[in-house]
Amino acid sequence: MCPDISDKYDRKGECANKSRVSLMPELFGKDMRSNSLLPWQDVTHVSIHQQDQDSIYLVAWKDNEVLYSKTLLMKSGDFKCKDGWIEITSADGGIAGGTMVAVAHTERTTKSFAKSDGYLLMKSARKEFGIAIVPIPFPFAGSSLEWCRFAGAKDEGSKGSKAVETGEIDK
Repeated sequence: MCPDISDKYDRKGECANKSRVSLMPELFGKDMRSNSLLPWQDVTHVSIHQQDQDSIYLVAWKDNEVLYSKTLLMKSGDFKCKDGWIEITSADGGIAGGTMVAVAHTERTTKSFAKSDGYLLMKSARKEFGIAIVPIPFPFAGSSLEWCRFAGAKDEGSKGSKAVETGEIDK
């Protein structure tokens, strides 16, 4: 069973290492790359609405204006529920090269979300492996785990907030 993380959250959060992190790439990463002309830097908060256990509706807001929205579906593999967390996994990879080095790598990042005391908690687990050729092949692997939290956004009493609650947004 999935935890309910429905709420409005500030776009910026803090991590255990005291760094600040944006919620935008964590939830809308691929969308930000494919919709690069949208003013992502203007997002003031993000709302999450779980319509049921199988779908999550995400909205990026600029004050009371919807900038972007999307629905994640469990049956499409957009997310899964595991150990009381909602997991969103992305994979990336590629080949890069220069004069003296070539690198082929695969990166897999799992973002897990839960809600506690009005905060959206995020656990980010990253695994990377590949091979670097400098000038002989050199395999590498690594992993990291980072914890972050995003405070609940102030309720602005907007028309848009009601639309998120009902899942009815006009673009």
